[in-house]
Parts: sequence; structure tokens; C-alpha cells
Amino acid sequence: MSNTPRCFIWGTAAIEIYAARAESGGLLAAAICDSPRAGGKYWISLQAQHFFENPDQFDWIDDALKARLTTWLIEQREAGVECPKIYGRDINKFKTRGALLMKQRAQKLLTYISLSLADAADFFVVKANRGQRNEMLAWSESISDEQLGNVLRYLVESNYLARGSKKNRFRLTATGHEEVAKKKDRREREETSSD
Repeated sequence: MSNTPRCFIWGTAAIEIYAARAESGGLLAAAICDSPRAGGKYWISLQAQHFFENPDQFDWIDDALKARLTTWLIEQREAGVECPKIYGRDINKFKTRGALLMKQRAQKLLTYISLSLADAADFFVVKANRGQRNEMLAWSESISDEQLGNVLRYLVESNYLARGSKKNRFRLTATGHEEVAKKKDRREREETSSD
């Protein structure tokens, strides 16, 4: 058996997992996991872990629910919550949360790509690296590589990305840069209005 840490939500390789004390400082009641497939760090209660570790008992936990939960985790981090918390009592809300529309999924992936570039003119290279692929799945609310490919295709067809000379290379277009800037401006306005 491998000692590789696993994401509680997706079962994929995680960077790190460690036990966390309950907020009252008492018993170990949770874990913190840093998972590319979940888009980064999250805190998860033992009850929530139990739901994901026993899918036969909880057949309502499917990949679509996991994808919506992952989107929520990323949204929390974008809002400034470094390590969002998942409690067992909260899992139900992801059953009824609507899936993102293709345009929303594409915008989120575009944000991920722009954050990954050291320079705005750089190419973004989709690597065979599973860690990067898992991050892209997370940010695009995709369940499979096929869905991720559809989101990338949408970004190219919508002129947000241009393909490079190699199949796995992309560059943000002027339209893509404008879209990223608009989203950044909206987020800054929302932060200013909430202060």
C-alpha cells in the first residue's frame, strides 16, 4: 500500500495531509489536505471524511457533487479564505447547487491559466503532469479529461485562447486578457464595496 497522501474528496494524490484539532482545541476532529484536484488546501471534518470514504453508504455523493464542492472551495480561496472548511452538515447543499455553465467554467479556467503565467505574453503549456491536469479539472469544474478538453476548445473557439504551434500550447489573446482584467476589476469593486 502506498504512503502517498490522498485527497479526501477525489481520492487523488495530495501534496500534504495533517490532523487538525477541533476549533475548541480538543480532540482531533478534522484534517487539513492540500490537493491539486480540490484546487488547494481545505479543512475537512471527520464526519465529512466519512461521507467521502464510504460512497456505497452515501450514493448521493457523486462526481458532479464533488465538482461543485471543488468550485465552492476555489471561490472561497478567491474570496480570501486560505483554507476553507468542509463540515459534514454542509455537504447536502452541494446536491442542489447548480453546475456552472460552460461560459462560467471557461472563465474560471481562464483565470487559472492567467494566474499560472509568469508573463502575460508567455505560452501556457498543458503538461502530461497529473498535478497540473488535476488543478485544471478543479478550476473548470470538470470531471474528466474529455470535459476539460471541451472547456479548452470553448476558450479557443471563443477567441480567449490561441493555440501555439504545438497542440498543448496556448496563449491568451487580447480578448482573453480583457476578460481576465474585467473579472479582476469586478472582484476589486466587490471587495471595496464590502469594506
